[in-house]
Amino acid sequence: MFKKMITKAVLSSQRCQRNWNLKKRVPEEDIEVLKTAITECPSKQNYIFYKPHMITNRETIDKIYHNTEDGSTSEDGERIKNVQTLANLLFVFEYSDEWQQQVAEEAVRNQEAADFLNSGSVHPSIEPQRLLSIGIAAGYLNLTASMLGYQTGCCTCFNRPAVQKILGTKNPIGLLMGVGFGDETRPRREHHKKPGYIFPTHSKKMIVAEIR
Repeated sequence: MFKKMITKAVLSSQRCQRNWNLKKRVPEEDIEVLKTAITECPSKQNYIFYKPHMITNRETIDKIYHNTEDGSTSEDGERIKNVQTLANLLFVFEYSDEWQQQVAEEAVRNQEAADFLNSGSVHPSIEPQRLLSIGIAAGYLNLTASMLGYQTGCCTCFNRPAVQKILGTKNPIGLLMGVGFGDETRPRREHHKKPGYIFPTHSKKMIVAEIR
């Protein structure tokens, strides 16, 4: 039964939610579980490559939404925005420089870390690790939210400087992800603010996993 529940949650987590029931609120106990998912997931050497923000303020969420871009245009000529960000709870992943301090602390006992620190340059593996860490955190969040019965939607198409200014963050933003209650009275892919506009769907292609 538990294995079937996990499989169902994985399959459900593939679907991007485009509209939300904002009359509901995500309970604090669920927010704590979701927070654990994004702060306790693994990263290289357990370095801190990102800083997560959990946004519930509707005014802030709406400002962020207006600085997103879906890349498509409606029949009336309006540029479509990423309505995934209008969820009950919006997660924002900010890049973090805390890993640098962690490397500095390790330099006293790790020659490789000391050499890296003394070089004054950024190791070529840092950016991939930063992106990988955010990806792992988003994956944990997506699956955890799905297991809790929530819908989700990721967004990478947004005006990064504008969102950074809205939130007043020190570093750039890498990813936005909405989590919340889908509007059960509407098709999942219908635009939250434009009734009748249906986003296209992309079927999941079969990935062959081999056991050797």
